[in-house]
Amino acid sequence: MLAFLKALAAVFAASVCQFALAQAADYLKRMPEDEIIYFVLPDRFENGDPKNDKGGLKGDRYKTGFDPSHKGFYHGGDLKGLTQRLDYIQGMGITAIWFAPIFKNKPVQGGPGNESAGYHGYWATDFTSVDPHFGSNGEFCTFVDAAHKRGMKVYMDIITNHTADVIYFAECEDMFASKVSIYNDNDLVGTDSTNAAAKFNTAHPLYAQIAQLAKLRSLHPALRRGRQVVRHYDDKPGLFAISRFDPDNGREFILLFNTSSAAISSNVQIDIASGAIENIRGECTAKVTAPASLQITLPPLGYAICAATSKIEK
Repeated sequence: MLAFLKALAAVFAASVCQFALAQAADYLKRMPEDEIIYFVLPDRFENGDPKNDKGGLKGDRYKTGFDPSHKGFYHGGDLKGLTQRLDYIQGMGITAIWFAPIFKNKPVQGGPGNESAGYHGYWATDFTSVDPHFGSNGEFCTFVDAAHKRGMKVYMDIITNHTADVIYFAECEDMFASKVSIYNDNDLVGTDSTNAAAKFNTAHPLYAQIAQLAKLRSLHPALRRGRQVVRHYDDKPGLFAISRFDPDNGREFILLFNTSSAAISSNVQIDIASGAIENIRGECTAKVTAPASLQITLPPLGYAICAATSKIEK
């Protein structure tokens, strides 16, 4: 099935776009586990072309599927908007974009009083065309070319088991300014703003945190594809600890997470060959107190990444 889906994605891309494969050589060499992937729901990201908001249809929301004030209908995000925001996405350290399904969908379905639109992409009716609410096949090609020029991969979500009239969906908030009243009274993390304003602030603490973690993951192969060993876990909120080993030199990285609202001090097992420990991220106050034992302290809901200063012979 996986091979089939990959083939289907390739056929779709090849049928609507003429990509410059020579340009793609470098990013195609990256292993999938080395990617930092951003999942995007195009309808809720950015509206770059209000002319396609109704998908070329006429009538009210029950005909066009468009109502930016209702959480269950199209809000206007599209491929042009996504292309315009590539700087914002790449600024977080993202190397690949995973699209929610963008194929042509049944605009609206559901019984009286339960109608909603296919903004999520899971009511596909045509797997060879981009849904006109998002733009055109040509605009999809433009986006892919723009991403490739930045060295970014594009993953398509192929949902051959999901078609019109057979699935329900989750609700999503908008990245651009929302007109949905039950979204706009939400208390947002890290800002005094509301969902009524666009959320492309690169100074937002979550944006900065994601960018920092993406950079950290890029710097250390152990965090992307290293062998993993669970060192400690609790059956209730508390300490979760794992080790990841550099695939090239065996250096141990220790990832520590406090899932509770109280500070934690504990001992964590590490590799016997790991000696002195250095801080990589967070408040790594850990120290080796005995062979193969690390004493750690974490604040409430805190985390830390530590690493052995020496390489471990394989």
